[in-house]
Amino acid sequence: MAASDAIGYRERAAFYAVEYREDGDRPFIEGLLDEDARNVLEVPCGAGRNALWLAETGRCVTACDIEPAMLEALAARYPGGRPPANLTLAQADMRAFQFDKRFDLILIPREAIQLLPAAEDVAATLDCCRRHLAPGGRLVVDLAAFKAPASGSSDQDDMLQPSYYRPGQPDGVECFEWERELADGRRMKRWRRQWDKADSVDFALRYQVCGDASGGGASEWVAEMTLRKYSMSQFRKLAAGAHLNIVHAYGSYDNRVYRDGDVRMILCLQPDGQA
Repeated sequence: MAASDAIGYRERAAFYAVEYREDGDRPFIEGLLDEDARNVLEVPCGAGRNALWLAETGRCVTACDIEPAMLEALAARYPGGRPPANLTLAQADMRAFQFDKRFDLILIPREAIQLLPAAEDVAATLDCCRRHLAPGGRLVVDLAAFKAPASGSSDQDDMLQPSYYRPGQPDGVECFEWERELADGRRMKRWRRQWDKADSVDFALRYQVCGDASGGGASEWVAEMTLRKYSMSQFRKLAAGAHLNIVHAYGSYDNRVYRDGDVRMILCLQPDGQA
């Protein structure tokens, strides 16, 4: 591929586990797994960043994603491509999934809901999740504020930023991010450009895979994505429209109560009348 060729979510599945391996949210999610959280839904699940270890806890886990290639990449991480009996892989749109079971815990992980193109899509997703919550169940939505940390913030606050975002970076300026090894021994590099707008951030991620010893397998391509920004008041209104209440709001993965200016907004929601 030429550098100008653009790829989408489907094409990224082949290397998504190498690209997206953040685990800073894991201790927080582990803290949600009390004895009542027996049935867990993660949507979207990508290539299994959370689904793999969630299934190892023995809970019944449903890993849902709109892209079949992501589910295939997840399955391929098990011998013979067969996940354990307690892990169900399901292809569905997060705005309109339909399962014949209800869940004690539904997770929408880091920034995933912000990839939806409009507030109406977020509202549809929240409504769909509410209808799939078991009595007493919780929906947890993890958002990025896409802004610089407040004055006096710690290094830990900086680490809460999405790995592909840098506050204050000039629009359209390309910067090198990382180089990592693929499973077949080749090396992958990624560069990033961003355009920070009032209500969204646009990204262009450029990838380069170096060929093997014989020079084969080299390629280069670009993936583009837009993530929407939401304030607490905006998201609270969307939640209310889906008959959900925000019962807890955290600004970090150590359960620190959310404060205006935090770079993350981690929300725990329950249906009206249940909180």
